[in-house]
Amino acid sequence: MGQALVLNGGCALSLQHQGVKLAGHRIWGPLSEGLSTEQVEYVFLVIFTVETVLKIVAYGLVLHPSAYIRNGWNLLDFIIVVVGCVSAGNIPTP
Repeated sequence: MGQALVLNGGCALSLQHQGVKLAGHRIWGPLSEGLSTEQVEYVFLVIFTVETVLKIVAYGLVLHPSAYIRNGWNLLDFIIVVVGCVSAGNIPTP
């Protein structure tokens, strides 16, 4: 699931500038016309957070031999989610 989300994130970033064209006709414009990059970031943060919570519930956090944190990739995902949640909490006010 994580690999699919990374692929979707890459697609979202490419859509920010180009949009989607089919046979030379724009069928979906760049994200700057609709969603902002920051809004897309929050959507992916929610998806990754739900994935992390579900994996922690399924595998356990630390104590089990196959616990979530004992896998290096899951540890990296956990750190990214924690940093993302902390930075989302520090939203500057205009």
